[in-house]
Amino acid sequence: MTDYVPEWVNSATAEKLLSMSRQTLKRKRDIAPNGFLVNGVHWRYGSSISSSIQWNHKLIAQEFNYRGLHRNDYIREQLKRAKDAKRISYVVGS
Repeated sequence: MTDYVPEWVNSATAEKLLSMSRQTLKRKRDIAPNGFLVNGVHWRYGSSISSSIQWNHKLIAQEFNYRGLHRNDYIREQLKRAKDAKRISYVVGS
């Protein structure tokens, strides 16, 4: 039997479950420039000023997966159009 893990977890638990740092999670909140994790959906403030931010690890994992798939599709399309090695290196970021 597996241990129950609630959907909403504190920052330390989210860091472990998602294998990413707290700083990365905080940078990806919708209140940060280029953030895409939505308040009330992916994260929420705790009940007091000293409470940890709560994270919905399941929805965050889905969002990162979706964005990764979308990025891979974009790269695949760019590679199909690439004409030379320099352009291919630019597309894949090497």
